[in-house]
Amino acid sequence: MIIHNVLNQVFSQKSNIAVLRTLNNVKIGLSGREVARQSGISAPACLATLSLLENLNIVIRNRGGREHFFELNRKHYLVDKIVIPNIYEEKKFMEELFSDIRKRLVKYCHIIIIFGSTAKKEEKIGSDLDVCLVFKNKTLKNKAEMVSSELNSLLYKKYGVSYAPYFISETNFFKRAENKKPPVADIIRKGIILAGKKLMSR
Repeated sequence: MIIHNVLNQVFSQKSNIAVLRTLNNVKIGLSGREVARQSGISAPACLATLSLLENLNIVIRNRGGREHFFELNRKHYLVDKIVIPNIYEEKKFMEELFSDIRKRLVKYCHIIIIFGSTAKKEEKIGSDLDVCLVFKNKTLKNKAEMVSSELNSLLYKKYGVSYAPYFISETNFFKRAENKKPPVADIIRKGIILAGKKLMSR
């Protein structure tokens, strides 16, 4: 039993957080192998993590024949008050970030796409947030550049994000898309569209 600084144990490793995310997403028990697969960690690391969380009673193990099934103990105080709310807010983090970008730029750029390492889910601490901004004319581009200058500071302060806009005209964007030229071809194939889905499907 640990009472003092118990979060040191609950969130002691990345694997703990990965397993908690996975178990929070389901309402039924999962086998250890399935937890490992969905969490993206090795089976031995997953088993060690599940055992630790079980010892804290954060996770419940149900035995069914040769298989053991694991589920989140949603009645546990820490799960109810800390684990689940934090996982929820983590999801909201990206949603709010993308919403801030869209709200401030959609008046001037009718197509907004997140691309690069973030879109591929390969970003690291030092990665930039690459954002493709498609504009119709020079006037709108100038306004988008002014907003982007303000966004650069705002996004870093609020989200810790290094904002890296990539401006391209609508004509050039669709011309490159038609000819499958970089970087537009990759942006379309792997990007996260924040605005302009209907235009992209034309």
